[in-house]
Formats: sequence, C-alpha cells, structure tokens
Amino acid sequence: MTAALPPNALALLKQALAEGTLSLAYQPQVELATGRIVGWEALSRWHHPQYGAIPPDAFIPLAEQHGLIVPLGQWLWRQALHDDYCRQRNE
Repeated sequence: MTAALPPNALALLKQALAEGTLSLAYQPQVELATGRIVGWEALSRWHHPQYGAIPPDAFIPLAEQHGLIVPLGQWLWRQALHDDYCRQRNE
C-alpha cells in the first residue's frame, strides 16, 4: 500500500531536489557467514517540514512518473560520494 502524498507533492519534490533537502540513510550489508559488513545501501529519505516523513514508496513512483528519477539518482550519487568522502577523512 502506497502512502498518501501531500497536496502539491510534485512541486514539493521539485523544490526538495532543487534545495537539496532530501537525505540519505545508510543500511549495512552484512555477510551472514561471518557477520562482517561488506557494503552499505543508501536509502533516500524525505522529511518535509510541514508534512513530516514522506516514505520512498510514495515519492519514488512520483519521481518516476514525472521524469524526476534521473535528477533524484544524480542527487543520491553526489550525496553518497560526499558522505563517503567525509567519512573517510574522519577515520
């Protein structure tokens, strides 16, 4: 079941992409045999100041339907690379 989107969700998503107000959450990928972390999965998140958390199963299909999935993917890659760079500098 897809979560309900706020009114004017498309305009809000365009604004979030333009302003960089989406975020990423990182989930470890674990090798079951050893328990060792072998990678990370970047999960896109959108927390709108007025409407709260808008789940990916709501905003990703919206992005796909309106040609925003490529800009969303580009943002995700840039942000993930930036986060990894910052993490490595702090190790």
